[in-house]
Parts: sequence; structure tokens; C-alpha cells
Amino acid sequence: MRENLPPNAAPVDLPIPPTLAGDAAKAGTDAESLLQALPWGVVVLDAHGTVLRVNQQAAHWWGASPEALQGQRLGPATAGTLPPDLQQALQLVPSELPPPPGTFFLPRQQQWIAMTSAREADTWVVYWQDITAQQQVEIQRQARQAATDALLRRTEAVAHTGSYEMALATGQFHFSDGLFRLFGEEPGEFAPDLASINARSHPDDLAAVEQAVAQAVADHQPYYYQRRIYYPDGQLRTLEAHGRVECDAAGRPVRLLGLLQDVTAREQAAQELLRLKDALAQQATDNYTALYRSMDEGFCVVEVLYDAAQQPTDYRFLDVNPAFEKQTGLYRALGKTIRELVPAIEPLWADVYGRVARTGEPTRFEANVESMSRWFDINAFPIGPPPDRHVAVLFNDITARKQAEAQLLKLTAGLEQQVAARTQELHESRHLLQTVFDASPTAIVVMRILLDAADRAEDFEILLFNAFNQQVVGRDDLAGQRFTAMFPQTVPAGVLARLLQVATTGEPADFEGWYEGEGMQHWFRHLAVRQDGLLVLTSEVITARKLLEQAKAQGLALLQQSEAVAQMGSWDYDRATRELIWSDGLYHLLGRPVGSAVGPQLFLDAVLDDDRPAAARLLRTLAAGTRAFDATLRLRVGEVVKTVRCKGVALPHAPGPPVRVLGVCLDISDVQRLEAENLALKLDRHKELLLAILQAQEDERQRLGEVLHNGLGQVLYATKLHLDQLDTPALHTLPDLSALHHHTNRLLAEAMQQTRTLAHELVPTSLAKFGLAVAVRDVCRDLSTPPLRIECQVWGDAHALPPPVQVTLFRLAQELAHNIVRHAGATQALLELETLPDWVSLRAEDNGRGFDPRAVAEGLGLRTVRDAVALLGGTVAVDSTPEFGTHVRLRIPLPLFS
Repeated sequence: MRENLPPNAAPVDLPIPPTLAGDAAKAGTDAESLLQALPWGVVVLDAHGTVLRVNQQAAHWWGASPEALQGQRLGPATAGTLPPDLQQALQLVPSELPPPPGTFFLPRQQQWIAMTSAREADTWVVYWQDITAQQQVEIQRQARQAATDALLRRTEAVAHTGSYEMALATGQFHFSDGLFRLFGEEPGEFAPDLASINARSHPDDLAAVEQAVAQAVADHQPYYYQRRIYYPDGQLRTLEAHGRVECDAAGRPVRLLGLLQDVTAREQAAQELLRLKDALAQQATDNYTALYRSMDEGFCVVEVLYDAAQQPTDYRFLDVNPAFEKQTGLYRALGKTIRELVPAIEPLWADVYGRVARTGEPTRFEANVESMSRWFDINAFPIGPPPDRHVAVLFNDITARKQAEAQLLKLTAGLEQQVAARTQELHESRHLLQTVFDASPTAIVVMRILLDAADRAEDFEILLFNAFNQQVVGRDDLAGQRFTAMFPQTVPAGVLARLLQVATTGEPADFEGWYEGEGMQHWFRHLAVRQDGLLVLTSEVITARKLLEQAKAQGLALLQQSEAVAQMGSWDYDRATRELIWSDGLYHLLGRPVGSAVGPQLFLDAVLDDDRPAAARLLRTLAAGTRAFDATLRLRVGEVVKTVRCKGVALPHAPGPPVRVLGVCLDISDVQRLEAENLALKLDRHKELLLAILQAQEDERQRLGEVLHNGLGQVLYATKLHLDQLDTPALHTLPDLSALHHHTNRLLAEAMQQTRTLAHELVPTSLAKFGLAVAVRDVCRDLSTPPLRIECQVWGDAHALPPPVQVTLFRLAQELAHNIVRHAGATQALLELETLPDWVSLRAEDNGRGFDPRAVAEGLGLRTVRDAVALLGGTVAVDSTPEFGTHVRLRIPLPLFS
């Protein structure tokens, strides 16, 4: 960038195009007059920096007359009004290191020019082109781009995104504040690690996430995945991650960098977006079909046929466009082979297409098909999978051109001698003009104005055109042709009318337009100037800029559609003017006419009374504009109450406080309703499962009790009867046998007593008849012994407890009391049952030997207690020391059984 460039100016890269097309001598034009009439500046220097020639436009920008400059060596005396950087660049042109193409600002004329140079023998030609309009467009584009970038940054601040970094060697994570909030936590609320992240993730997503990251680390490639996570309140959100792998100098992966975004709302709109995408794809297909049917060139797809030796011998037409018949004169070719249509066809064509199908390399050439008496310009390329051996052929009948070229060769032989002398005279002028044309980055055409009988301009004869024009048009035979014959679509496009107006009035024209025809589909910017019966037309291809403008318009429409699908809207609040601007989506969300006047007070007018304090706090935060906010309000929209989540962020404004606040509002009514229904369904299923488990346990205990009482008990009793029959006088004559008989009888009686006790415990009749309080007291009484006294206390109304809870508490009381008897070695113990409105607790204490819970593994009894309480959603607290005995407290919630 030069020192005197104004702000936001962008340099223009102006490459020197190829050799000038056309022949000025054949056109009969005066090169010197044309040079002076050109709308760009031309300066010719010798190897010492002496000005040999300068045209009027260059002298005007130089600020001096051509006579004062010609013959002068570049230096302070020839500075004129040129800026210093342009003077320096001009002096460097004939040096060993000429300057590259560049752009310069002329303060006096307030214009931008682009400079390129080219060497011709011992002279240097410098080309200056006025690019003021392009620079203004570029400055405006940069301003629009800067505004777009600023809007993007503000939008990202509002967007729900977060990032992280993970060290692969240690597994240590670093979360941004936004990522903590994506997990429903305040920044720094928890220490992130892989285990905690997986614990909060949906189990179905873990394998896919692990595979994506592992593959990225192995391949050193970026990665992408989606992970569903749970908020602390149970809410399920979908996060989308994009990341990359960073490696050290040795190429070893060392860390992961990732960006996550909450895309829950986006996923809900995915189906609608897919529908829109399908519609656009269909539209593109329709456009392609229209182009295929309207193109002037012939097009066909052929299948190459081979003989047994795999040599190409023929080809079959699989597809042809409407222009095929016009270009070839072959009719109803679809499905037929070329030998069926043209039996005398040369073998060359099967060989050419066979080579393209075999090698996969396209080819383009011109050839004479003698069997069809036609010349063709042919472009053949493979299409489809290689095994299919299909070749696409795009061709054009150039017979008329070839015939004209042959005729031209004949005429040229007779004119060569006449042209030789004139050619020598115009050699220097033509080379100069050629160099000027070659430096142009736009399509240039010089045409003679053709008049009708009334001396009115009716058409143009093409005299000269540059190489860039040939590249755009795709033809090199324009010289000597009528403009409308070569470009008939300029008539309906309105281009011809504008050019005829310039030819008639002499007023230059600068206009833009879409042009489709003669193989071209471009947006052009045309500049037309009349000079001495000639019209100079320069055409710049601006398709890329036009497509960018259309893409921006489509992006805005897509944003509006996305807001409608996601049931959301955005807003912009100016703290200085207190002006609130809504998007169309927010008007629709809150039931207001689009474009109607809005203000912060509308939220207070629509909010429900219960949410009015929250709405007032939100408006105070909005007016202060010092921090971000996130609030949920219930708003009355017509006859409907909507739950709306409002988020806002203040935009920083150096050096003072923020002046604007941006935000979004999202309708989450359906989300809240579905979450409530899902929670109720989960509670109902959990309750049903719990009741089924408890009932199955009690049924099994009752079955075991019946087996002990009716099965094992009866067997033991029958055994005792048989044993009693052995108690005879003869038995007492044998002391040892009598003592064994007595001992066996005592053991059998003890077994019968324990069987009855166990059957009674498995089927607690007192619980069924008298309730939980009496049953717990029976447990304390039955297990109390002279060395150990178990006290029982019951508080609250235990009869009001649900039957499943009573049965479970009775079993837990039995287990705790048995543990004290078996393991505590205590002399005093307590069982306390307390019933509260939302909880029921069971407490067991003893003054026994105790234990250290950290050093001693839990036994089967305590594990059984923990499992039973966990099944009911309760908690277990154990406190035990060798000095003070053991204290166990159970708490079971009651809302599940309400």
C-alpha cells in the first residue's frame, strides 16, 4: 500500500494479458488517433527514463502537456502533480527491477489509477487505468464486510457456545465460562474431567464420541461429534462439537481444542431445513435441465464397445441433447451405434473415445469427419464409473468457419504483397497498441459505427478485440463481423440499445447487466465511449460480486425462516435513544404486527402477575446495560400464555460503558410441557417397578415361611415321634446310647423351635393384624435377652404409611436388630421409628464394640439394608466408633407413594 492511499483503499492486481488479437492494418485505423482517444493513460519510456510518447489521458493525470513531457528525462522537473510514490514507481520502470503492478491515488484529481508496465524491444510502455469506480465499490464492500463482521461477533456473544482444551498426556481439561454454562453450571462450579463429563452424558452417545476423538488423534485430523448431556435438573440438551488435534514439533498429538454449541433448538428445525434444501436441489436440477436443452452446442454420452481383443470398434449413443441433430444431421440416434447411423465412419473416432474411456484423460481437438462432410470442435471426457466405459462429448459444427478460413487463405496469398509495405509502416504503432491491449484486465472491443439510409446508427462492425475478450467469449473469429450477428442476445438484453444511444448522442455510458447467450452466462459492467466514428466498449465480468450480493439476500431470508421454525426472535436495544428494534420473528412470537412501535414496557404489559417482579428486574438490567441476563417469563399473547426465555448481552464500547444490548427470545412452552409430562411418566414407572419388586420379595418370604412350617417343620416333628419310640427300658441298659438319644432329642427340639421362629419372622402376622408400630415392638421384645435389652420408640402415625413402606421398614428393623444381637456385643440398644409428612426415618443405636467404617468392609446385613433403602430412593447414614458404639439412620421419602 502506498503512503498516500486514503483509508480503506485496496490494491488491484492487474496482470498483463496475452497478445493483442486483430490486425490494425486490415481495419484501416490510425493507431496514433486511437491511442490519443483511449480512456486510459499510456506513457512510453526509453531505457534511460526519457519520455518518448504520452497520450492525452496520461498528460491530464500528470498535470502537464504532452509537448512539455516528451523528450524529458524523469526527475523533479517532470514531477507535475504526480504523487511521490507514483513518481518513484515510474522512475523504476526502466530499471533492472521494475515495480510490480500497483494502485495509486491522485490527490489533485481525486481519482484512483492502476499502473502496469511492459517491455517492448528497447522501450517500456506504462499503462494507467482509471479504477476509481472499482475502488469505491471495494471501499463500500469493505465497509459492508466490516459491518457484517461486527454483527457476527455480536451474534457469537449472544450465541450459546463454549470451548475447551484437553491435555492428552494428563487428561486435564480447561473449560471456558460458556462451556460451564452449556453444562448448566456456573463457571468453576466443578472440576471437569473425562469421568464427570461422561457421567453427565447420554450413555448412547459415549461410544460414538470416543471413536470420533480417537480417530482424530490417530489421523491428526479435525473432528466433529454430537453429545447429549444432562443438566443438574435432569434437562437433556444436545451439544455439537468441532475440534482439532494439536501436535508438537515431532508430530505427536499433545492436546485437543474444541468448540461446542447448544444445538437443541436447531435440531428441532432440522426437518424443515432439510425440506428447504431438497426444494433448492430440485430447483438446481431444473435449471441444469433447462441449460441442457437450450445450449447451442451438441452434447452426447456414448458407451464405447470393444471386440474380443479389447480393442474399441464402435460406440452407442446413450444420451443426446436437442442440439445434437442440428449439429450432426443424425436423427433418432438414441440407443443406436455410430456404425448403424454412419456405416462409413472412420475408425479414428472409436480409437479416440476408447482411449479417453481407458485412460480417464479428457481430450479436445478439431477434426474433419469426411464420412459426414463436416468439421467439428470436439471436447471428450470420461463420465461415470470407469468400468462403464462411458464418454461425454461436447461438440460444435465449425464447418462454416473452416470453409471461411480456407477461402481466407486463398485471398491472403494475393494480398500479402500489398500488405507488406503497409505492415512495415504500422509495425511500431501496432506493437504499441498491442502492448496496451495486452495490459487490460477487461474485455475490450473497438467497433466501427454502421449507419442506415437515414444516417442513424443501426449496428457495429467489430474491428479489434483483446485476448481477454476472446477468453470470455470463447471465439477468435470476431474481426470483421457484425456485432448483432455475433451477439444476437444483446438485442433482447437491452445492451444494443444502450450502445446505439452512445453512438448517437456521444455521451459515454456506464451500466451493468446479466447476459446469457453465445455460451456466456455472466454479469457484466459495460463502459462505452464514442470517438471519431468508432465505439470503444470495455466489459468487466462482475459475476462473483453479483453472486455474493444474492447470497447475502438468501442468507437473510434463511435467517427469517429459521426464526419462524425455531419459534424465536431477536432484538437490539439502544441505551442512548432507548429505541428497541425487533426482528420479524419476535413480532410473530409475541403476536404484534410486524413494524409496529415497540418498547420495553410491552413485556410488563404482557407478563403474568406472578412473573412481574422478574420482568421488572429484567428491564432494570436492560436499562443499566452493564451485564448479561437470562430470564424466563410467562407472557400472555392473545388468549394463550407462552413461556419465553429471554437472553441478552451488553456490547462493549470503548472507552465508555456499553451503548447497546443485543438479545434473543425463545418460546419454550412446548419444551416445559414435555419435560413435566416426561417427569411424571418416569415417577409412575418407578413406582410401579418398586411395588412389583417389594411384592415379589414378600411373596417369596411367604412361600419360604410356608415351606418351613408345612414342610421342614412337619418332617422334624415326624422325626421326633420316631425318636421317642426308641425310649424303652432296654435303651436305659445302655448308658452311652441312652445319653446319645437324649442329646439328639434335645437338638431336634431346638431345631423345631428355630424353624417355628424363622417361619414366624418370614410371615409377620403381627404386622398384618396390628400394624407397623406393634410389629416393631415385637421385634424388640423377641430379640431382647437378659444381657441385652432393646428399647423401642415409635413417633407419629405409622398406620398412615403405605403398605409397601410398612413391610420394608419392618424388614429393615428386623435386619438392624439381628445385626446388633449378632455382632455388636452390646448391653443396651434402641430402635426408633419416626413418621413425618414427607419422610419416615428408622434409627438403630447400640453401646457395643463398634467398628471403623473406613477400615472394615461392610457385611452382608448392612449391604442388604443399603440396597433396600436405595430401592425406595432413601439414604443411609452410618456412624460407628469402638468407643461409642454404632448409630445407623435410614430416611425414606414418601411423595413417591402418594
